[in-house]
Amino acid sequence: PVAREAGGGTPFVEWRAGVLGALAKFEDGEGELRKVVLARNHKVTFGEDVQPLDVLLKLRTHRGYLFCLQPSQHGAFIGCTPEPLFKIAKDTIETMAIAGTRPRGATAAQDAELEEELVASAKDNYENEVTARYIQERVGAVAQDISTSDIFVLKLRHVQHLARRIRAVRRPSDKDGQTFIGLLQTLNPTPAVCGESRPVATEFIRRQERFDRGFYGGPVGFVSSVSCEFAVGIRSVLCEPRALHVYAGAGIVPGSDPDSEWAETDHKMRPILQLLGSPAPSLRELPNINALWATMVVEELCRSGVSHFVVCPGSRSTPLAVAVARHRSATSSVQHDERSAGYYAVGYAKARGFAAAVIVTSGTAVANLLPAVVEASQQGVPMILLTADRPPELRDCGANQAIMQPGIFGAYPRYAKDMGCPSDTIPAGTLLSDIDFAVRCAHGAPCGPVHLNLPFRENLAPDAGAVRDGGGRTAAWDARCLESSDMARWERGAEPHAAYAVVQHAASVDAELLLILRRARAGLVVVGQVTSADERASAAWLATHLGWPVMADVQSGLTTGPPTCALLAAADQMLLSPAIADAVRPDVVLQLGVRGVSKRVATVVARAVAEDDARHIVVTDAPGRHDPSASATHLLSCSIDSFA
Repeated sequence: PVAREAGGGTPFVEWRAGVLGALAKFEDGEGELRKVVLARNHKVTFGEDVQPLDVLLKLRTHRGYLFCLQPSQHGAFIGCTPEPLFKIAKDTIETMAIAGTRPRGATAAQDAELEEELVASAKDNYENEVTARYIQERVGAVAQDISTSDIFVLKLRHVQHLARRIRAVRRPSDKDGQTFIGLLQTLNPTPAVCGESRPVATEFIRRQERFDRGFYGGPVGFVSSVSCEFAVGIRSVLCEPRALHVYAGAGIVPGSDPDSEWAETDHKMRPILQLLGSPAPSLRELPNINALWATMVVEELCRSGVSHFVVCPGSRSTPLAVAVARHRSATSSVQHDERSAGYYAVGYAKARGFAAAVIVTSGTAVANLLPAVVEASQQGVPMILLTADRPPELRDCGANQAIMQPGIFGAYPRYAKDMGCPSDTIPAGTLLSDIDFAVRCAHGAPCGPVHLNLPFRENLAPDAGAVRDGGGRTAAWDARCLESSDMARWERGAEPHAAYAVVQHAASVDAELLLILRRARAGLVVVGQVTSADERASAAWLATHLGWPVMADVQSGLTTGPPTCALLAAADQMLLSPAIADAVRPDVVLQLGVRGVSKRVATVVARAVAEDDARHIVVTDAPGRHDPSASATHLLSCSIDSFA
């Protein structure tokens, strides 16, 4: 059957908190937790019953152990696991230590590059070593003559792993076939699905994960009179009559990154998720610039928590409707009347506590949303309005379904912007930054509607080739608009491009931010416009506490009087030198206060984010938006004093 809805499993926010909690546990110095395997689930629902064996048979071309456990007609546990637990044939025991993962490459050269990266990774080698050592110790308790192969790369269809083969011999005293029972008791769960040390890792998992793993990670296999073989029940699915729960996990060790580990679980889930529908195309495979922008808008909204879309019929909004239909985590409802769609979104937000996004075509369809916009504004209800529009050249010329849509809702939206036609001459990060700010305004204080007006030129359909009525123009677009470090991080991760937060006091600062500050190797403090002496003192204290150099704007108040921190005097003038400007390569920029007047300092910061994947943290309690370069990765709405 066709999947009706995807999502509703482990949210990324919960996953990130688990990874950061594990990293903090590693650093507490006690040493009991050396690795923990966090798992996540992904729910896919259907309009009719799913037959477990139908799903299982589609996996038969994949490398691994196929298994199906169906205790009743109402449920089954199936999977295709690459990981053996152990095999006993005659007197020989065989098992493998599998840990450390990279995706497969799209080409042979890319695949080889990812393999080299995996083999060279200290983090992945450490993870594999922990698993191998654990298995050797447990096998040694019930067997003898243990041997371990050199590390090698095990290649599967979508992922590749570091692996070691481990062999042993049954002890002569094992006359009753008790070895396999002992191995089941001592090996399961292995560090590949639990962690090390096992009691501490197990307790951490129980506290952190909010879903029941059930059979996930358990042993599956057979026993006969001459041999037995068991595998680890990972890359697995719990089948219910009209839903599938897909499971995957990742080993967390010192040096792990929440984004990378989440991406690893995505790759592990892919063989099963691809059976449930066509995989979403990569951004570079999209046929035209409209499809790219619409896909990014929908993806960024979903990452920000706005995953339900109220879609109204229309031609001009086709790129947005197609993007919603193709997104696995997006849910939608179709409303043929725009007035009804607006009120549906108001009711949805009241019931769920989070906004829905309304998609309408151009012209009078937009005007029909006004009553719901007024209602949402008056009652403080969040709502995102995505109104498709004709391009500027079709306004004020008598074109069909073309009215003056920018500003149509007057003063009622909390934020409104005419986004401009999609263009590959604009860095893609600026679009994502607009979406993030819009979501923040919709759910800020006070909540309310937000209006993003999105004009589209042809081709509206997801078609490549010639542009409709385009006089010979083609839909080809330049992928260089995606080529920056911040976009690379966004494409491989699952977080919004920019994260907004409100800090009430020091204890409410996100743990991820503290970890970023703590791990910075080349931090830089940029102090913008600061109006009070207390804020200046807090900025200087914070820079001194971090031990980072400071570039202070002339409006900061720190450039006059005795120096109170590691101030780079005349920084703006120094950056006139290309050699100096090129040498300033911070990995974390902490901006205190709104942006200053120095264009050269702003260029250094923007380049660090775009080229070196630096983090740019903005701290200010000034109202409005303060990210003109769309380079900020974290924006905190608080005073410098509160943050310090």
